Amino acid sequence: MSLQEFHKEFKDRHDFEDDDLELLQDRHPKTQITNIPIAWIIIIDELLCRDRKVNKIKAIDQSYGFIVINYRGDSSVSERLGWAVEDAERKVRELDIDLYEKYGY
Repeated sequence: MSLQEFHKEFKDRHDFEDDDLELLQDRHPKTQITNIPIAWIIIIDELLCRDRKVNKIKAIDQSYGFIVINYRGDSSVSERLGWAVEDAERKVRELDIDLYEKYGY
């Protein structure tokens, strides 16, 4: 099973177009949010709300079904934000646990 097959199945199962994505971007204007599925909106919003005080997250994207986070400055994050990122990664994975397990990711 290849990453390409995983990615195709991921894209087939998710919608990437919705007005709520614009609302999410408007709510967090300091962070570039691109290419994320609608199913991730609440998870991303929770993460960015936790980041408001430290303002370390520069951009959030999705690549081949995996969350990609780019940080401002160095990539070190506080313990609190590190926990929030791990929580978001876990929640994203849980949405498609069957898919991740099927392909061994």
